[in-house]
Amino acid sequence: MEKLFGFKKKFDVYLTENSDDSSKLLGNLKSDLEMKWFLENTFVCANKNFEKLKIVSNKPGTPSQEFERQIIQEEGNFNSYWRKMMDEIEPSNVLKAQRNLTLFHLLPRNNYLHISGPLYNAKITNKGRRNFKNMKSNNSELDIKSSSVLYNYNTTERLPRTHILNSCQLTDRPAHNLLYHIFKLKSKNPKIKRVDKTYRKLLDLCKIMIQNYKRINVKAILNACIKTVENESKYAYVKKADVVKFLKIFISRLLPPEIFGSLKNRHTILQRMVYLLPKRKFNNFTIMDFLLNIKVLPIIKKCFLKCDSIDKNQFQNYSKVIKQLYYWLITDVIYPILKKCFLITTSKTTGTRFLYYRATEARKIVNDTITNLVNSRKIYSCKGPKNQEILAKARFITNGDKVRLLFSNHRMNRCSIMFDAFKALKAVEVGMRMKGLVSVCRFDSIGTVLEEFDSSHADRGIFNFISSDITDFYSSVDRRKLYDTLDEVIPKTLPTATLKIIDLTKLTSREEIIYLTEPMVSYSLQDFTKVISSFVPKIRNSIIVFKPKDYKLKKEKLIGNISNLLENIYFKSNNIIFKYANGLPAGIRISGILADLYLSKMEQDLFPLLETSNRNKTTSSKHRISNYEVRFEL
Repeated sequence: MEKLFGFKKKFDVYLTENSDDSSKLLGNLKSDLEMKWFLENTFVCANKNFEKLKIVSNKPGTPSQEFERQIIQEEGNFNSYWRKMMDEIEPSNVLKAQRNLTLFHLLPRNNYLHISGPLYNAKITNKGRRNFKNMKSNNSELDIKSSSVLYNYNTTERLPRTHILNSCQLTDRPAHNLLYHIFKLKSKNPKIKRVDKTYRKLLDLCKIMIQNYKRINVKAILNACIKTVENESKYAYVKKADVVKFLKIFISRLLPPEIFGSLKNRHTILQRMVYLLPKRKFNNFTIMDFLLNIKVLPIIKKCFLKCDSIDKNQFQNYSKVIKQLYYWLITDVIYPILKKCFLITTSKTTGTRFLYYRATEARKIVNDTITNLVNSRKIYSCKGPKNQEILAKARFITNGDKVRLLFSNHRMNRCSIMFDAFKALKAVEVGMRMKGLVSVCRFDSIGTVLEEFDSSHADRGIFNFISSDITDFYSSVDRRKLYDTLDEVIPKTLPTATLKIIDLTKLTSREEIIYLTEPMVSYSLQDFTKVISSFVPKIRNSIIVFKPKDYKLKKEKLIGNISNLLENIYFKSNNIIFKYANGLPAGIRISGILADLYLSKMEQDLFPLLETSNRNKTTSSKHRISNYEVRFEL
């Protein structure tokens, strides 16, 4: 066990109650069998109040170490308890509450991130609607989980991390409360249909809003209910360039990618589309002013009609385009604004509701996270005049006269997979997630395998525990053991992978700007189709096509590339460059595969021990701790 997991040989387990500071010694874990029994029988929840489980590890010649984990113990369902807490908690305490909650049922299903950064560039939803992995840490102050909302996956432009587009959803309840408050004001607009409290789902609210959109002046209602503090808000744009930048991002979230021909040229088309929007003075032009300006909808409608992959009849009805806009407006804009960036208060004298901007809240999370990571020696800063050199090293790996692109350019700040390693590992069945006695290779759906395994092997909780609930696993993986495992499981002869060899000297031509030959002066579909038909081919012809090349990847080269990638991971925050000190970077897709491989190897080595212990299982009450959920680090 010590060899496999890095566990100490002896643990003293205490239970600390909230009512007093007394600690009750539950027992000692002195052997591999007892440690196995402890892991297998403690992954459950109790029906009591909050308590703490303290694990003190002792080793001769070293001081004792304490690991404290908050345990959720509640009567009834996990989800109902979560929603109840979120309703009762103040906005300023949301982050604190989430740091105390570790909910297995709300973990996203996917196994890897799609964006770069240590913790702060993650967008996480508790229902797993997007492909992002829950972030975990052994320090509660670092466990930002669903509160990490500082980068938007769907945008192609770089925005400040405190921007409202860099926000995510936690529950439907705050959005429900806002809409209920808006629509119940009959005195402001008597024709609005009242939204009753029984409407608990956001989808129902959207339907009500869409049904009444012709009778609702949303902007007037919002202005009557809420006064934004524009002078102190970063969302009050006074320059046209700032407005254009936001509009490009806004349109890119609604338009299908097929209309652009290439993602690299998306910004060029969008910038031209901005000129179609109604001209107005940009004096404190807020995001809300634009979102509630219905004149943008004809442009959106035309773009949908051009896309061949979408049924044109689907968007002929003007109301359906409005439905698309309003649904996005409610779920991705109004709700994140209220939940993450503003604080709603009510005047005691007039009863007016105010929306105060919390500009530093999100940035504070990032700064605190970076500080704690540095203090815990998981990362360290790289200061000096060679910062640009370090960044270049972080983004590219040189291979003779060829340069392979690892990260996309700095403007987009997005991480790209290491194609050769990713494809080679997927081609080899090394994803040995155990499903009973059968080894299955399921890189993209590990959560599904775990769910199926849990339903049929409920008495073997150790697999689920190791697979999904190891606290701070990414930063604690032993890289040397990982390299040894790669050398053991990867065959000497790998299948031929078709790769794109990128010549960085040709990337500059991608920045060439192409303008429309004909201005779009009318809103007719014919004019729009004509201009786009002549415009898109020009963009496509300007794209540099990298011809695939058959590349025979050697085993040693693959492991060397992975090692080079893991040992040269940098990121930038507040103009300071940091480097990972250990573990796997939680910002690239290859990390998920390597973590899966690492855990699979552990499970294979652990399986004989589990089978032996099951035959000799004892039901002694002093060893059975089945009422507590435990988190501790490897």
